[in-house]
Amino acid sequence: MTAQRARDFLRDRWFGVQRFLRSQRCDPAVILALYLVVLFPFIDYSLRLIPGVRIVAPLWDQALLVFLVLATLARRRTSESTFLPALVPLLVVSAASFVVDLNEPWAALEGLRATLQFIPMFFVARHLVTDQALRLRLIRTMAGAAGLVAALGLIQPLMGVETPAGWVDMTETIGIRIFSIVQSPNVLGGHMAMATALILGLAWAQERWPLRLSWLAAAGVTGLTLLLTFSRGAWLAFAGAIGILTLIIDRRVFVVLLIVVLLVAMGLPQVRTRIMALFSEEYLEKSALDGRLGRWLRAYDQLRARPIFGMGPGRYGGAVAARHFGISYVDNYYVKTVAEMGIPGLAALLYWMWFLGRAAYARWKAARGTRFWKIAAGLLGGLLAIALHNGVENIFEVPYMNAYFWFALGLMLIVPTGREGQ
Repeated sequence: MTAQRARDFLRDRWFGVQRFLRSQRCDPAVILALYLVVLFPFIDYSLRLIPGVRIVAPLWDQALLVFLVLATLARRRTSESTFLPALVPLLVVSAASFVVDLNEPWAALEGLRATLQFIPMFFVARHLVTDQALRLRLIRTMAGAAGLVAALGLIQPLMGVETPAGWVDMTETIGIRIFSIVQSPNVLGGHMAMATALILGLAWAQERWPLRLSWLAAAGVTGLTLLLTFSRGAWLAFAGAIGILTLIIDRRVFVVLLIVVLLVAMGLPQVRTRIMALFSEEYLEKSALDGRLGRWLRAYDQLRARPIFGMGPGRYGGAVAARHFGISYVDNYYVKTVAEMGIPGLAALLYWMWFLGRAAYARWKAARGTRFWKIAAGLLGGLLAIALHNGVENIFEVPYMNAYFWFALGLMLIVPTGREGQ
C-alpha cells in the first residue's frame, strides 16, 4: 500500500467515525459518557474492587477521555477558538521543558500526561453539553454524587474504620479523619469544599421550600464531612472562596458568614486547636524541617538552579516524581509546577486558569436574572475553592478532581444556544 493510499484509507475511516459520532445513534453513548464524568469517583472506586477488572481499572478514564475528545471534535458546533489560544502557551512551555531534558523520557511523558490530560474536559463540557436542561442535570448529579461520597465518609466512624497514623499528628487529639472512598482526607476535603459551595448554590436557586431544605440538608452533610476531614487546607480554601464570593454578591451575607465561621472555630475545641497550631512555634519549626515549608523551600532551591525550564515534567514534587525518583510531595501544586517547568511553566498555567476564570466570572455576571445565576454562583465558589486548595495540596494530581475542575469550568462556559440561561 502506497503512502497516498494509506492516507486516503485513514481519512475515509475518520470521516466514517465522524459521521457516526455526529449521528443520533451516538447520542445515548455521549450522554452516558458525560454522566460517567460526574460519577468519576464511584466508577473508579468500584472498578478497582472487582477481581479481574482491577488490573485494567486505571485505563477506563483514559478510554472515556478519548471517546469524549473524538465526540467533541466531531460535534463542536462552532469554528471559533476563543479559548484554545490561551492554552497554547502552556502547551508550548510543556513541550519545551520536555525536550530540554530527555534523560528520563518516560517519567517526563507521564509528568506531562498528569498535567495536561484532563484539560480537554473543559472543551468536552463546552461543546457536548447541548442545552441548559442537560447542564442542570449534570450539575445536580455531581452534587448528588458528592453527597453520597460524604455520607459514606460519615459512616466510617460508626463502622470502626481507623485513621492511618500518618494522617494524625501525635500531639493532636483528633481521633479520626474521615476519607470515604477517595482514600485521603485532604482530597476528600477539597471535594467537599467544592461540593458544599455548589450545593449551597443549588439550594439558593430552588424556589420550592421542600426542595430547598433538601439541598440545605445535603449541604449540611457535605459541610460536616468537610469539617471531619480535619483538612486545614480545605477549610481555609472553602472559607476563602465563600468569603470572596459573598463579598461580591452581598457584604451583609459576608458578615453573617464570618460570624458563623468564628463561632464554629471558637466553639469546637478540636477545630480551634488545629487552626491555632498553624501559628505555634513548634509547628513552624517542624514544618520548616520536614513539612510544607521545608518542601516549598527545597522546591525554591530547584527553581533557583533552573529558573527557565525547571527540573522537567515529572521530576519534582508530585506523584510521578515520588514514584520514579523517591522525591516527596511538595504539597502545593503551583510550587510543584514552578519547580518542574520553571517560571514560564507556572506563568502559562496561571494565565490559562486566569483566562478561563475571568470568562466564567463574566458569563456568571451576564446570567444575572436567569435561573442559572444562583447555581453558577455555587459552581464558581467551588472552582475557586479548588484553585485555592491547590496552594497547599496537589489537588490537580488526583484524576477525578482534575477532571471535575475543568469539566465544571466547561459547564460555566458552554457554547451559547437559544436556550442558554433560561
